[in-house]
Order: sequence, then C-alpha cells, then structure tokens
Amino acid sequence: MVSRDSSFPFKKATDEANSNIIQISDRFHIVQSLRKTTESVLKKLVPAHFSLQIQTRGDDEISIFHFVR
Repeated sequence: MVSRDSSFPFKKATDEANSNIIQISDRFHIVQSLRKTTESVLKKLVPAHFSLQIQTRGDDEISIFHFVR
C-alpha cells in the first residue's frame, strides 16, 4: 500500500513498479478535497456570502466558517 498525492507521475511510477500496489491519497489531499467539496456544497445551500478560513496549528487544522447575510 502506498500513500501518495494526486500527481500522475507518482501514480505512473507506482503502477510500473508493481501494478498490484494499492494506492491511497495522503491525509493532506483527502482533507483538502473534503474542504473544497464542503465549501462548494455550502455555497449552493446557503444564499449568503460565505468564506472559509483555515488555520493550522502544528498538525491540527481548524476550519472557521463565516456567514454574512
């Protein structure tokens, strides 16, 4: 099993090394994708100005949602 980012060259190299290796997205990119999807859905559901502020503290990531009507 290999944890990797979403870059095609890394995927290709892993596939060429062994096509049976299970490839999973790394934690940073999973959280990034979840944040982008959450922001997109909330923008569609909330008819107001919406912003998302990310603050990091060590390995912890804190999301702060701002709604302005």
